[in-house]
Order: sequence, then structure tokens, then C-alpha cells
Amino acid sequence: MLALSLVPATLFAWKMRHFDHLGYFHDDGMYWVSAKALATGQGYRIISYPDAPFQTKYPPVLPLLLAGVWKLFPAFPENMPWAMAAVALMLPAFLWTMLRLLESWGCSRPLALVLCAWTALNPYIILFSVNLMPELLVSSLLGCCFLAAQNSARRESSAAALLSGALGGVAYLTKACVLPLLAAGPVWYALGKRVRLAAWFVSPLLLAVLSWNTWSVRHMMHSKDIVDIYYTSYLGDFLHDLRGTEWLGFFVQNIPTLLNSAGNLVIPDVVGIPFLGPMFPRLVGIFAIVGIIRQARKDGLGLHHWFCAGFCLQLLVWQYPPNERFLIPIAPVIVFGAQAELRHLLSMLFTVWRSADRGQRVVAAAIASVVAMITLWAGAMTAVGNLVLLPSIAERYHQQFESSRNAYLWMKQNLAPGKRVLTYYDVPVFLYSGLQAVRPRNFPKEFYRHDRPPLIQAFRELPATARRHGIGYALLTDADLDPFLRETVDWNKLASSPPYRLLFRAPRAAVYEIQSQP
Repeated sequence: MLALSLVPATLFAWKMRHFDHLGYFHDDGMYWVSAKALATGQGYRIISYPDAPFQTKYPPVLPLLLAGVWKLFPAFPENMPWAMAAVALMLPAFLWTMLRLLESWGCSRPLALVLCAWTALNPYIILFSVNLMPELLVSSLLGCCFLAAQNSARRESSAAALLSGALGGVAYLTKACVLPLLAAGPVWYALGKRVRLAAWFVSPLLLAVLSWNTWSVRHMMHSKDIVDIYYTSYLGDFLHDLRGTEWLGFFVQNIPTLLNSAGNLVIPDVVGIPFLGPMFPRLVGIFAIVGIIRQARKDGLGLHHWFCAGFCLQLLVWQYPPNERFLIPIAPVIVFGAQAELRHLLSMLFTVWRSADRGQRVVAAAIASVVAMITLWAGAMTAVGNLVLLPSIAERYHQQFESSRNAYLWMKQNLAPGKRVLTYYDVPVFLYSGLQAVRPRNFPKEFYRHDRPPLIQAFRELPATARRHGIGYALLTDADLDPFLRETVDWNKLASSPPYRLLFRAPRAAVYEIQSQP
């Protein structure tokens, strides 16, 4: 069953194997180009960025793995299918870890297999399984960390606690979002009166945290430019222009998004359910959380509960909406909570159905009918996601790439080496044309403030920003702006007048010269 459930993801990975979507998330491009730097002996640097600063934003485990692909297959873009093969293996690894976790939390093997198969068919999971991103890898490492921790508590084993902390350390060196584990582990061990095991657990994890942050601080690009900060520091990007307790506003606004994302990892909301619309995934998310709490009260708090609490708090105060990608590391906990609450509901309905009160039986039958309809809806949405949504996304990526590739090749043939380009697809520009490129700044805080004038002003000042970075050209595409920016800025109108001068146009991309001021 589990093997068959991987067929859609495998077919989608094959369809996407040439990575027409490279650079779409920006992070994926950074991992890939940093891997090339490692493989070619240039150090851990962002070689696509002007002056090639050290890569101090993203921990090195995934780039080290991808560097192996560059070493074995150094020709780009011919090596992209091999990169896809490497990242595609992360999904079965994630599912194997999830299976072991679910069984350790009390699920039977058949039930655990069903839940893992259902997760493998989720279109959100499939979409993120074909990107050069660390979520599935860090989820597998984190799951193994939880399993080793449970083993250490059960056997009072220092070796297992040390292994658990080491796995947590590797997870942190894969993605820094694992940081709450540094507090969750000691709290869990201490509440179980296992202080000795807590010390064994913390030692390797703390070593990983200190090592990476020490290296990052020593190699950090010291700049006050927001673009430089965005490329080189998560914390610096967060603190830049942060107004007092503004993070409390992030917290409040992120709660609905987090609930929606949790719900979508259980039942993909591809098309809004009638009558409920966007409220449906939020209700599913609440349903799963209630199940997590109910099961924790029954079986006791585990390390995964403490980690989830810190992890969600971290996401809520962050300056980006916590979409489905960010919640993948705790997806097994969410799915487990949803099934636990569903089993509790079905148990109550069965008890009521057996009662002599006809009115209660009618209510139970009505609720059971609703549950059945939601189950059918979930199956339909999963099918629509796999058969309609994902193919349409792949086609959109392909069409955009065909236009962008023509622009990359034009720049390679017509722009002098050493020229720099302003573009949202900085890594593809570098890899296809050899020209270093810079991405325009992000505006997360303006999004939360609903503050549009600074965005308009910033885009008007883009030519000045480009000149400050030694940039003389810009690549604009139809896929550049997110919905918030697209509602605020007319990209084409902005580029239709000086200092922008059109040099090359493809159906979905255009190259401009940014002329010097007279």
C-alpha cells in the first residue's frame, strides 16, 4: 500500500526532473548554488551573488549532500535529473520515519500504513518533495531523534540519549528551525526525572548549535544594506526595521494561517468546500490539535509535544506566514492528532448509536453522515490535487521556464562577462548565463502592516538600488511578484519608462538595461 501510494509522487518527480522551477522558492536556488561552490572548492559561499559572500544563512547539511551530485555530475543543467533523484529519496525516508513514529505512539501497523499512504498522496507533500529544499530531510532526522529519545527513556540509556541529541544536531545543521529542540529536550527529560540523560542529549545538540552560529558570526557579511542582510542572515532580516513588539502582530495574524496549513496537511483544500470555504482547513487544523491534546492527556507529554509547542511558537512570531511547507517537520504529529480525534468521535458515535434513545441515534446518524461526506470530499480533493492541480503547476513552471531560458541565453550571448543582473531568479541567471545576480528585497513586514506606500517607493527606487550594487540590467518575468506585490506594483508599467530600456522580450520574460542617470 505504501509503495503504491508513492506512485503519484514518483511520476511527478519524473515530470519535474529537469527543474524548470529552480529558483521559484529562492531558498532552493541558494542550496543548489552553495552546493556547487562546495563541490568546486570555492568554500561555502553564495557564488551567484556579487563578491561571493560566505553562506551564513543556511546550515550546510543539504548543500553538502547536493555537492555530491555536483561532484559526480558537474555539467549543468544535465545534472538536474540526478539532483531530483537525490531529493526524491527524501520522501520515502520521511514516510518510513513517520511509520515508526506512529507505531511508537500507539498506532497499529495497518493504521500507520494507511496514515503514511494518505500523507504520501497529499498534493502539498508531493509538491515540496520535488524541490531542493530541506523540509523532508529535516523531518526524517527529527523523527529519528524522537525515536532515539523514546528509546533512551524506556531503557534509561545514555548512549540512546547521546544518539538522539546527535540526530537533533544534524537536524539543526540541516535547518535552523529545529532550535526549539534545545529547550524541549531538557524540559522533557527533567520532568521525567532523567537529568543525566538530559545532559547526554543536550551535549551534541548544543555543540552543533554553537559550531554553526560561531562559524556564521565569524564569516558574516557586515552590511547595513537590507538586500545583503536578507541573503546572509535570518535573524538580521527579522530584526531589520522591527518596531517594538510588532512580533505580537505577526503572532496574531499567523494563527489562522498555521491552522489552515495544519488542516491542509490532513485534508488538502484544493477547492473550497461548499458553505465553509476557507474555514474548512482551519476547522480541520483545530480538529487535529484537539486530538493531539487529548492523546497527550491520555498518554503523557512526549518530546515531540514539547518540540511542537516551541516550534509553533517560533513560526507564529516569525515574519512570514507559516504555510504548509513550514509545518512538514511536525506533519506526523498533526496527522496522528487528526486520526486520534477521529477515532474518539467514531467511538462516541458508536456508543450513542447503541443507546435506546431514538433521538440520540438520529443525531449520531446525522453526524456520521457528515463524517462520511467529509471523507469522500477528502478523497476527491486528493484526486483533484494529483490529477489537476499538480499537472497545472508543472505546466505553468514549464511555460515560464521556456521564456526565461531564452532570456538567460540572450544575456549569455549579448552581455559582457562581469555584468550583474537584478532578478527574482538570481541562481538560474547565474547558472545559465554565468552572470552574477541580485534579488530585489522582500517586504514581509509591510505585508503584515498592510502598508503599501513603502512598496511603491521601493520599486521606484530600484534603479538606484541596482546601481548601488553595480547592477546594470534587469530580468523581469511574469512569475516575479507574489499576490500582495502584484496588487501594489505594476511591473510592466514601471519598466516602460526610463531609466529602463528594453533589450529583449520573450512571451513571459524581458531583459532591460538600467541606464545611468544623465
